[in-house]
Amino acid sequence: DGTEDSFIKWVREDRAFHAAAISNCRSSWLLRLHALIQDQLSRYHRQRFLVGIPPGDQTEAEHAKLYQAV
Repeated sequence: DGTEDSFIKWVREDRAFHAAAISNCRSSWLLRLHALIQDQLSRYHRQRFLVGIPPGDQTEAEHAKLYQAV
């Protein structure tokens, strides 16, 4: 709905989704890389949100494909 609260909720759920997707990873290096990329992506989503682009617009189909793959 474009509110700050909905954005924060989306970010929290998106992080949880990706954390679950890599939950069996045993490589500390890959987990650190994932965390770094996730932080950068959060900044990108924040900037898009601030100019009126909801973060879920492009990611729903991508998440569905990732879910099926995992």
